Amino acid sequence: MEQIELVFRDNMAESDLKRFFDLSIDMLCIVDIDGYLSVVSPSFGKTLGYTDDVLKSRPLIEFVHPDDVEKTLDEAKKLSQGLTTIDFENRYLCKDGSYKYIKWRASSVAGTGLIYAVGRDIAGQREMEAKINIMELTLQSSIAHITEALLDPNYEKDDISRIVHKESLRLTESQHGYVSLIDDSTGDSVAVHLTPMMGKDCKIAEEHNMVRFPKGPNGYNALWGHSLNTGEGFYTNSPHESFKGCAPQGHIEIKKFLSAPVKIADKIIGQIALANAQRDYMDADLDAIKRLAAIYAVAVDRKKMEDQLRLSEERYRTILNTSIDGFEIVDFERRLVFVNGSFCDMIGYSQEELLQMRVNDFEAIESPEETQGRIMTLMEHGGHRFESQHRRKDGRIVDVEISINLLKDSNLFFTFIRDITERKRMEKQLRDLNANLMSLVKKEIAKRQAHEQMLRQQSKMAAIGEMMGIIAHQWKQPLNVISLIMQGLVVTHGLGELDDKKIEDVFASIMGQIRFMVDTMDDFRDFLRPSKAKVRFDVKTAIDELISMFGYIFSKNAINVNLKADQVLKLTTNGYPNEFKQVILNILNNAKEAIISRHNTDANLQGQIDVDITNDDNKGQIVILIRDNGGGIPSDVMDRIFEPYFTTKGAEGTGIGLYMSKTIIETNMDGSLTARGIDGGTEFTITLPASQAVD
Repeated sequence: MEQIELVFRDNMAESDLKRFFDLSIDMLCIVDIDGYLSVVSPSFGKTLGYTDDVLKSRPLIEFVHPDDVEKTLDEAKKLSQGLTTIDFENRYLCKDGSYKYIKWRASSVAGTGLIYAVGRDIAGQREMEAKINIMELTLQSSIAHITEALLDPNYEKDDISRIVHKESLRLTESQHGYVSLIDDSTGDSVAVHLTPMMGKDCKIAEEHNMVRFPKGPNGYNALWGHSLNTGEGFYTNSPHESFKGCAPQGHIEIKKFLSAPVKIADKIIGQIALANAQRDYMDADLDAIKRLAAIYAVAVDRKKMEDQLRLSEERYRTILNTSIDGFEIVDFERRLVFVNGSFCDMIGYSQEELLQMRVNDFEAIESPEETQGRIMTLMEHGGHRFESQHRRKDGRIVDVEISINLLKDSNLFFTFIRDITERKRMEKQLRDLNANLMSLVKKEIAKRQAHEQMLRQQSKMAAIGEMMGIIAHQWKQPLNVISLIMQGLVVTHGLGELDDKKIEDVFASIMGQIRFMVDTMDDFRDFLRPSKAKVRFDVKTAIDELISMFGYIFSKNAINVNLKADQVLKLTTNGYPNEFKQVILNILNNAKEAIISRHNTDANLQGQIDVDITNDDNKGQIVILIRDNGGGIPSDVMDRIFEPYFTTKGAEGTGIGLYMSKTIIETNMDGSLTARGIDGGTEFTITLPASQAVD
């Protein structure tokens, strides 16, 4: 004791040490060199149930559980060697005969033999650890139960929800609770399994067999909605006053509450909620329910995908079975593993018969080797479409169109087969019809060409008739001159005045007149000769030449033809100059006849035909306007004047002039020919593409 008191004096006043020992919750003690307790705190006696005298009367080792004596002595030996004890655990005998686990921290003082130690009763901790271990084992059992249900195709989503609900109650020793899923259409949390928490007077019980927790504009309401709003699990063993009264009338009182959201990634799909455990909820409960919620989320998501897959399979099977086209699934060995009803009808075999067959059992064209080669090609490229023939059960051949796609993960070929027998028959009929039609078309083209040639000839003959009168007029004057020369030649001869010079003069005069007549014939012959190829020509020059040739027929009918064109204009085009002149002549002749007809009722009428040649704004087109004052064409027939054989002249007209004119301009020269009524007459418009003039 003298040594102990010396230590007290050296280190701490006795009163201070006593106060420190009295206030400590932990078990403080000093053990002397003989292993007796020399100083103990009050908490030491309270923990084990002994008085201080009893504790100090026996070596401390005698209070140690027999099974822990050896390791305790080993730890004491380490202390005597100057080492420090940290978190050493052993069991001590209590006055009531029980043992308690004590966790120690201790150190020795060199040269004194004293050990200073602090102990803590960890019986509650040990008990809690045991409970947690039991809970972990229970949780593993629950997870195994849920996983087994998840893998069992006979378990539905509702069955798994029921298991999760039951296991949640068991794990947390809760009296009440529910498992809910979020309604995707409304966002409401719908309890699919729950304990009876509502009396007969509860309003919810009257409305639904399943409880629906509505989602409002600001989220979910009350205590149960907290984890859904935050996305985090929580528990409370003393619900806040603000949550009281949230339960409907007739609902049990919520004394304790735990909830965890059921989530897939960040999406909340449901909730596990528990209430009124027989003990306080703790972190281990929340952790266990979170883990259970994670397993439940996977189970719900998987079952949802299975339901969707099942529905998709049923939908596709229905589509395939109601499809007009045949469908088959073929494996790599060419065996049929599925056929739809349409293919059975197409091929004449039953489904049972076809599922015992290979593709080549009814393939009418390909050999097994060729089919295998096609399969190898499909393995490389993935898909193919081709035509073939199948042999029906009754021996008839069916033409088919086949579309194959390879499902690489399973080495299965998905094949659509369409019966094209009728299409093939119609295609043959169409080919025969096309062959006949081509023959008819050729005949019709030849007929049309002959008809157009006839129209051209008729138009040309009409022009020739006009020209014969002009030629007669043109030849009349030179013939008269020749006649007078010949008469003078006779008189000169009678007078004896005829000499060589006189004969040469007469000959020269007669040849001059003859050359004029020949030139006239050449001009008209060139006019009538068709242009063999497109050439670049000046439209003003062509019209000038035409008016020069036919001016007589207009002047004798008192009709003035006025041609006007600016010299700076681009007036050359690519086309057929003689045919172009024929078009202009047709329009001028029509104008002449209209003016003559009008002159019969208006003797004072001065016939006028104006031909204006210009360019459009971009100078890419030549525009020829031909106007007359012949009274115009009636509006009700204006749209028909270019039709073949349509005429307003009665028996005197052929109805081919304007038709041929439009064909020449639009078909042969890439231009356009239109007509419209103007005040007192008609205006024809010809447009032709302009080209560069030849240098």
